[in-house]
Order: sequence, then structure tokens, then C-alpha cells
Amino acid sequence: VAYAVLNDVEPHQARYLLSHEGLGVISFDTKEYTDFSGFEDILRGIYNATNPQAQLGRALAGRTILWADPDPDDTSYGARLLGEAAADSGGDARVVPLRTAGDAAEWLRSEAAELVIADWPLADDLLRTMRAEDLRAPVIVFARNVGVAERAASMSLGATDVVTEWGDLFREIDRVISTAV
Repeated sequence: VAYAVLNDVEPHQARYLLSHEGLGVISFDTKEYTDFSGFEDILRGIYNATNPQAQLGRALAGRTILWADPDPDDTSYGARLLGEAAADSGGDARVVPLRTAGDAAEWLRSEAAELVIADWPLADDLLRTMRAEDLRAPVIVFARNVGVAERAASMSLGATDVVTEWGDLFREIDRVISTAV
């Protein structure tokens, strides 16, 4: 059910806690050390393995993402979040903000992108153009007000997903980029 980071837990004690309390134990040794560096190493490992921003940043490092949205506030906020995630992981991500489906298609005709994030209804035009011209890049539709019909249309045109929340967008970015590698 849960894990606890505890010092100096013997193996039989850890087994007892797991079987009787449902508590997994991550033990670190303080008998030979006085600086708790083992504990800090464990915390660093847990952070690196579970921090969503760190995971996203590692996935984005060195990648180019097109963000097609007519609202400059959405693209600047999103670009900042993705750039910060990549920077925090020691990398960088190139996020290219574009305002129209035509601009995004033009970009894809001349340069590669590992991912496209597009607002609705701009995504509909972009996905149709990409299909007609065989322009290839995974597309995530990110829009607040998308109904069932718009979702179905986007998915039938090749979108990887249609998401409405930032957390879902970050998970889908990580999924798409991780499976592309």
C-alpha cells in the first residue's frame, strides 16, 4: 500500500512490516555513517524516478515540438513549461509557436518535428492537410472545449489523443515521445 524510508531496518523487520502492515520498507544504513548520505541517495533516486516534470524533461530533451494555437497566451505558457521541464533535466527543447494550420503545415513541409500540439478547430484543418500531403509527425489535440464528435474526428484523422487538461497533455507527450524512441 505504501513505502517508508527508514534507517537500519533489518530484513526480518522489513518482511514483518510488509506482511502485517502492508508497508514496504526502503532501508538505509546509519550504523557506519553519520551524515545520512544513504538517505539522500534514496530520496534523489525516488525523485528522479517519480517526478513528472523530470520524466517529461528527459523525454523532451533535444526535441522540436510545434505548438499550433491561435492564442499566444496558450503557446507561450505551454512553451515555457516544456522548456523548463527540459532545462531542469539538463537538456533543452525547441518549442515553435505557430498561429494557423497553414503555418504548421508549411513548417512540416520544410523541417522535421517530433511532435505537434494543436488546438481545436485548428487541429482539424492541420490533420486533414497532413493526411492529404503525407506530412508525418504525431499530433496531440489540446483544447478545453472539445466534444465527442470533435474527439472522434481528430482520432479518425490520426491524432494520438485529444486532451483537455495540462496533466493529461504532459502524460500524452511523454507516452508519444517515449514510444517513438
